[in-house]
Amino acid sequence: MLRYGSIALLTLGILSLSSSARAMDESQLQACSQISFPNQIDLLQPIPSQWIACLPSLSPVANNANRIASRMNSVLNRLPDIGNEGDSTVERVVYNISLQQFEIGGRIRARQVTDVRVPDVRRERKCVPKPWPLDGEWCENVVVDLGTKVERVITYSGTCNYTYAQNVVNGRIGGSTGCGGGLVGVKIRFDALASILQGQLPSLSEVIRTVDFRTPILRDASRDTYETEISKITAENPGARIYFSSPPFVRWASAEELAGYGLLEVFSLGSATPLLMQKIEGQLRTEGVTFTAWATSNAIQMGTEQLINLFNDPNSVNIPNLRPRLKLINIPIAWNKCLSSGPCTGEINKPRLGFAIIFKPATQNSDPPVQSSSSQPQNSGSLNGSPNPVNTAAACSSTYDPRPYRPGTSGWTGRIGKLAFNNGIGSAVKVTLYHPDAPDRAFNSWVVQPGQNLFFGEENYGMDWGIQVDGSPICIVGLVSDWNFFNGSQIFQTWVERIR
Repeated sequence: MLRYGSIALLTLGILSLSSSARAMDESQLQACSQISFPNQIDLLQPIPSQWIACLPSLSPVANNANRIASRMNSVLNRLPDIGNEGDSTVERVVYNISLQQFEIGGRIRARQVTDVRVPDVRRERKCVPKPWPLDGEWCENVVVDLGTKVERVITYSGTCNYTYAQNVVNGRIGGSTGCGGGLVGVKIRFDALASILQGQLPSLSEVIRTVDFRTPILRDASRDTYETEISKITAENPGARIYFSSPPFVRWASAEELAGYGLLEVFSLGSATPLLMQKIEGQLRTEGVTFTAWATSNAIQMGTEQLINLFNDPNSVNIPNLRPRLKLINIPIAWNKCLSSGPCTGEINKPRLGFAIIFKPATQNSDPPVQSSSSQPQNSGSLNGSPNPVNTAAACSSTYDPRPYRPGTSGWTGRIGKLAFNNGIGSAVKVTLYHPDAPDRAFNSWVVQPGQNLFFGEENYGMDWGIQVDGSPICIVGLVSDWNFFNGSQIFQTWVERIR
């Protein structure tokens, strides 16, 4: 509080506002000297009549200050870029007696809320039936793109507080500002505020500097994993010559393009299904041009037809001193969409089919060579013959554990075919098969008579199935069977002596 206890201070306060001080008599001056005036007078509140009597020009100063505040607030609220939810508010108008200036304190809130179309993407669990005789389904969480949806998005939002000061004696303008809530570091331009008083209408970007008032746009932040997957395969096969499916092939072989062709099944099996081959053979022939050029530059005698044969039968292509191994790879697009000034959907892997053909010297290849018995001529209906011995201790166990031989492991050879069992002893035997998805219980059993060589149906079995003769240990089919060519297809051939 400022108490005018002396004639000098009272005269200073009165003369700063009033030219009619001479008209006051001594009693009036004495009465005014007894009033405790605040250093700052709130001009938004009614001014006491006693104050106006002592400071007659206080009323026109207050009127002028409020007029300026109202004008400023009105114009700021109509700034083109203040946003559909932005506003401006005058929070204080005061007169500082000692500084002889009035001050206007206000707030500018810039806020734009926009309806923006964003991707409507969800993950759904998709399943495909396993081929007979496998039970169940292969399931995977896949991306379902449902188009777009409308979301209300804050394009920009921030608040600046300002103080506009004007000296009533010399008209000098000044003040201070502070910004935050999304507009950190920006400044209010006082010359733009001052122009409001001259009837001009600046834009918000003129009043507030360094703010991006653009409407947000959708940007693609997706990531291609092609190079990452290549690096993985290369690291897993040091010293090997490897052909990778070209980027155009991988881009074509998307989940959308191959929808309904058993892409999930392919990644689970590790080999191309006949259904998939119907779809991709044409694209493989296009890929064959790139592959043939690569093979020629690496002194490998393979071309387009051998590439397609490798997909149809991974063991059908023989190269001198080399054994090519086909590996099917999921090379997903890490799909991600973001708003330019907002959140992202987060990476969602959208599968794509890729492949690698790995060439190693035959002695280094982990796949066993294709075996053919001399007593089983090609395209012959005869499956009689004698087995070569195998290490049953490594292939068989009292408990069936297919995990080291499942698709995707180093023990998986990719072999799938019919299974023939030869009983060369003098008594009937009971043969039991075990499904790798249910290793704790028998899948089916057959009685094989002496001298009989029996196909276990027309179905195909993977090399990771379990086989048992009577009460013998359970053996891995692919480890106790020959892999023979019979009547136009590859089959597993095994004998009672291999197992029991």
